[in-house]
Amino acid sequence: MLAPLQDYLHPKDPASSPLLYTAKDHYFKQLLVYVSPCTPGFEEVQWVTSEDVNAEYLLDIFTSIDASAVSVWNTCAFFMGHLYWYKKRLIVLGPKI
Repeated sequence: MLAPLQDYLHPKDPASSPLLYTAKDHYFKQLLVYVSPCTPGFEEVQWVTSEDVNAEYLLDIFTSIDASAVSVWNTCAFFMGHLYWYKKRLIVLGPKI
């Protein structure tokens, strides 16, 4: 498991952080997978159990930067699906959703 991103990536202006956008691209690409026990690859996407805090942190930042970005909200929906199947818990994003 990686260290929590918020310990390292807390720029004053998140919109101008290339490292934050690189992390976003990586996590969002991995999250945009439909998750269901009936689909092939269900076991491979269990990585979210160890990286859920980092993914949630990135979603929290990018829903704050651009609340109208459809791709961010789609990723948020897929993230919720991942948590539903692998790690049911309350999330910080609740009030934003």
